[in-house]
Amino acid sequence: MTPVLRRGMPLLLVFAVLLVAGLSPRPVPEFFHQQDKLHHALGFLAFGWALLWAFPRLGFMGLTAVGLLLAGAIEVGQAMWLPARTASLWDALAGLGGVWLGWACWWLASRRSAPR
Repeated sequence: MTPVLRRGMPLLLVFAVLLVAGLSPRPVPEFFHQQDKLHHALGFLAFGWALLWAFPRLGFMGLTAVGLLLAGAIEVGQAMWLPARTASLWDALAGLGGVWLGWACWWLASRRSAPR
């Protein structure tokens, strides 16, 4: 497997999971109020980590732009095509927060593995 493919596969997998979950006709059943915000944060944390794994030079601002674009696109898709789903600015912001958590985890991990 080529290095590009090895680094890109996790990103494609997480991207596909976010799209399927975010654009499915019915939302995931909630066991507690606002559980979907946790789903957004965790899913986009994985996306942020995978994005930085695939493109380590992307940086914080690039990661923020891509994360906000994807989170916003999913919410717009829900508003336009999925009447059973509710689009929310708070969902997009939870996704952005998850991307930032992914960046923080990536940053911490890279500092721990850096030669001293």
